[in-house]
Amino acid sequence: LSLVANAFGVDAQRMKVASNDQEALHWCDGKNTGGGRALSDIDTNQIKLQLWHYQGCLALIEAEERRSNVHFHTVIFARTDVVVYVAVKPVCMYNLKTPRRFKDWLFMAPIDVARKSFSVSGQDCSQRALDKQAPGSNYTEDLSLPIMIMEAKGTEQPCRAFANVGAMRSDPKPEQLCNAMVFENKFAKAEAEPSKGVLGSSRGEGDVQLDRIPSSFAQTDPEHVAPKRGEDSPSVTKMLCSGFKAPEVALCVHGTARSFAHLVVYRSQKEHLIEAFAPSATVFVHITRKDARGDPNFQYSAVFEEFSDSELRTAAQYMGARVNHIRILEGPNAALPQCPNYAENYEKRKTATGHVESMAHLYSLAGQLSHREGCMELIRGEEIAISRKFDVVIMVRADITVYFPFKPFCMYGVGKPRRVRDWFYLAPRDSADFLFSGPYRRFYDCQQELRIGGNVDEYINPFIQDVTEDGNLPIMITRLDLPRFPNNMCDRFRNPGALNFDPNPQGQLCGPMTYQNPFNKPTKALPDLEVSGIPLASKMVCSKFQTPKIAVCLYGDAEVWGNTLVHRSQKRNFIDALGADISVFLHAVGPSGASAAGDLEALTVQNLSTALHLLGIEKRHARISSDPNEYVHWCMDTGGAAARTVWHHEGCMKLVSDEEHRSQFSYDVVILARADLVVYEPFKPFCMYDLKRPRRLRDWLFLAPKQDAQRSFHTSSEDCQAKATQADSGTTSGSEYIEDRSLPVMPVGTIGEQASSSARSCESFSNVGAVHFDPKPEELCTSMTTANEFGKFP
Repeated sequence: LSLVANAFGVDAQRMKVASNDQEALHWCDGKNTGGGRALSDIDTNQIKLQLWHYQGCLALIEAEERRSNVHFHTVIFARTDVVVYVAVKPVCMYNLKTPRRFKDWLFMAPIDVARKSFSVSGQDCSQRALDKQAPGSNYTEDLSLPIMIMEAKGTEQPCRAFANVGAMRSDPKPEQLCNAMVFENKFAKAEAEPSKGVLGSSRGEGDVQLDRIPSSFAQTDPEHVAPKRGEDSPSVTKMLCSGFKAPEVALCVHGTARSFAHLVVYRSQKEHLIEAFAPSATVFVHITRKDARGDPNFQYSAVFEEFSDSELRTAAQYMGARVNHIRILEGPNAALPQCPNYAENYEKRKTATGHVESMAHLYSLAGQLSHREGCMELIRGEEIAISRKFDVVIMVRADITVYFPFKPFCMYGVGKPRRVRDWFYLAPRDSADFLFSGPYRRFYDCQQELRIGGNVDEYINPFIQDVTEDGNLPIMITRLDLPRFPNNMCDRFRNPGALNFDPNPQGQLCGPMTYQNPFNKPTKALPDLEVSGIPLASKMVCSKFQTPKIAVCLYGDAEVWGNTLVHRSQKRNFIDALGADISVFLHAVGPSGASAAGDLEALTVQNLSTALHLLGIEKRHARISSDPNEYVHWCMDTGGAAARTVWHHEGCMKLVSDEEHRSQFSYDVVILARADLVVYEPFKPFCMYDLKRPRRLRDWLFLAPKQDAQRSFHTSSEDCQAKATQADSGTTSGSEYIEDRSLPVMPVGTIGEQASSSARSCESFSNVGAVHFDPKPEELCTSMTTANEFGKFP
């Protein structure tokens, strides 16, 4: 789907892909059940799906008109399985003011006519389907349109609608052309897998070669590509946590919109919270469009500009919220409860001058309580629709930047509630009604007023006093770097797992990563993005800092690429999560026992091709030897694991140096990492590390400035034996680097060593930033790595 969309030039804002047809049927059946009559027959359901698609197309078109300030003249609706077997005539050869159609496969009409024909609400959908009211049936049938649908193959006369317009008597008849051009066409099938092979450089005749790799394939990220029908393609988070029950998560973005439509805000919420923690979360949005401050003091009185409804919906839909899960209120204030016992309190506030004594602060309470209750109403409505309850409820303020990725869900104890101030809550569903609806009912049922001098925290404290404050969650309120905006919350900013020389979270990171961030703006304020494209959230949050050029070299046995969890987690949680300018290199050797290139290819070609494409490793950046004993000869007839590692390190440094010479630039940082590492949670973005100081995790991963890496790992063949001997005695290259136990990597070993090495390796597994009720590392390690169902070798 991603490749097809790219081919058509369809960006994310002009595309909606539902995971199945239940969304359409729920939208259609939600209100009207046709007077109690059965609506489950195939024909009726087909009309429901069509009506949903037509309405969805109109919504996308109208959103584009608002976003681009254009007005379309003509609308064409066409089924996705239409084959256009002859080029249609140029536009000027059609009268576009007259609606036309070809069966119900394609409709062409002026946009105002199309809106009248195809607009339908969810409430009217079921009745129209029951009455078999297919829209556009009154359009003129144009049998000259050269289209055929693949689904027609199963009908009695599939080629009946095929035409050879303008043919002479001697020309082929339609029935001679139809099957050959459409149904039996060799290209009328899913696109074949890319060419298989193993990348090689020009370093030796024994190296295995791979050619004809489509260059575009390397850019395809399976995290954002829908799986083929009948095929399971889980996210990296689901893969890592496959040994644990996945909770059904309801996530509601709520409150005054403020910076919600800013790129760094809604994109980080999507990528760093939803995709990192629980990619299958059901997203709800309950926000107010207009801003008002809950503080009457002049120094904190600035408010945000108003965003249009369409701008806010665009952000909400990017996050995955469906149309019926979005509520955008005008605002700025929520209605106050009309309670006689509150009247005196209200009158006093009208003339009060202090912050917590003011009407503004009362409206702040009303807004917070109303939005959270609005979220719960949306959640309860969805639970009724799907006939089950969610397991976890997340409440996140709309103006929050998630400045580094959450860990996968199984690394949190989701059975107990946690929060960050009143900005973020994660709670089990059975606690949510008390936590979020309880304060609302207390206030709006006239049970308890907000006392004069009391603040919002005091009012809701009886409900949240047992909720654990989790200061390590990457949650930060994001305002503007302008006068009279209160940006005094950086004491809550954290850098979990940081070494003592890493950047200070409050003084060096907070402002640049949030309110001072260049992407703390809406898309319309960043016109250059039309050319450069929107970067990943991991790049956005560090965009105030100079982006380093990093060379990552993976080394080891080629067979590890048969482990899906390895290369998928390396791409998502390491390469993408760092957010730097990264080149990936590979220095690998065939598995022992492969005596020739043919044996190596038989074992590794398909897995290597997939992994190399995913990681974006270019041909010149890889060397794979077909001789498993090459390192022995290079190391002056010295064998063993230490000599092999020295050979790999030198091979990596040679690949990096060759690229620097070829491209006439220098890398700032080099990372050498075992090729069999599972990255079990995302790295933090690069600006949260001091990359000028070398660090390592055991001998699995080394991160150092280029000059330090060159001194440590560049080795001649003549020096290899001495280095290997030192390594065998415990002094390995890079052992002087500072040990960083927070780096989230774990080797799974090769086929032969996988079972024996896991217990020893798990001593270095960590759950950085965990609170007291979160799972312990020993409860997570093997399930997320060596015993993971996706971490097994084929």
